[in-house]
Amino acid sequence: MADSNNNFKESLERNKHNLEYLNKKDRRMRFNNAKDPIYFAFDYVENASVGNLIRDFIKDTIYEIKKFFKKMFGIK
Repeated sequence: MADSNNNFKESLERNKHNLEYLNKKDRRMRFNNAKDPIYFAFDYVENASVGNLIRDFIKDTIYEIKKFFKKMFGIK
């Protein structure tokens, strides 16, 4: 067991530069290149203030709750 741990540590040290490269890589780039709508969500979340994100979350939650009750109980 100790040998496998040592082998893992040695392998990790040898490949550390690869892991650092992956860590620095822009995770959103693949979404941007694919024109995936999730890119716009990432961009919005990164650029919005926490207060605006909380406000939008609460508004969306209230909207969904109202929609649920209208559907369940036929409220207009």
